[in-house]
Amino acid sequence: MQTDKYDRELIDAIDKWEPKLVEQVKTIENECGFPTVIYRSPSRLIKECEDAYDCGCVIAALTLVLTIPDICSRLDGTDYRTWSARYLQLKRPKGSKEKERAPEKTQKEVAEDFKCIESEGIFTAADLYQLRCSIVHAGSSVIGKEETKDKDKDKDKKKKKDGAKFSPYRTIGVGLTGNPENLLISYGHDGVGIDEMTNCSYSCTVNLEGLIRRMAKGVEKFILEDPTRDDEYSFEKAESIEDKETPVTTRKGIVDYRTISN
Repeated sequence: MQTDKYDRELIDAIDKWEPKLVEQVKTIENECGFPTVIYRSPSRLIKECEDAYDCGCVIAALTLVLTIPDICSRLDGTDYRTWSARYLQLKRPKGSKEKERAPEKTQKEVAEDFKCIESEGIFTAADLYQLRCSIVHAGSSVIGKEETKDKDKDKDKKKKKDGAKFSPYRTIGVGLTGNPENLLISYGHDGVGIDEMTNCSYSCTVNLEGLIRRMAKGVEKFILEDPTRDDEYSFEKAESIEDKETPVTTRKGIVDYRTISN
């Protein structure tokens, strides 16, 4: 029964979890008793994202789909927003959106802001990146300021850094529609007042199915351009300062030591 604080049945079920032999990773190597490696390649990541959604694990699907550009951009030596703009067909904002993030606005300013937002695609590569940061680091839809250490000054002091200055939205929600063709569900503002509005902020809601579909198409294009990209990124580090040319063997993937009898 649901209580005011938490779902006790859910908590009990979590505590009693026992691992099962997952059908999706059973291979010939497993049946012979040898370990197999499940590589964290782009194609595998998007497939597991789709599988997670299909079995009702929408939080897992959302978290995974938002981190795929991290993996892919590392493989081709770019960055999250550059990769998203190219392979997800999302525009990149032309500059800072701090003006749009101001809490006090007039109706005229809102109209001008909406015109600017719409001209840049409503939902940009920068917006996707900020959603990724909020979901992965805080499990939240709030696109706000993050606290970071100022390395150039006192290391013990922290200062506020607006990591969201390229996104006009203060919140980016996520919804389900059953239609994978649409990326956005809605966008707007929640200002209060007739002309002079206070506590005015812009927000939008992203369609999870649409985001997964677009990511799948982007990953497909990314791999078809260069099939060697469908692999894990790995660092190559020297064994020692004196031996800079010899890379350390890097372990990849998740090693499945289970046998079919488990």
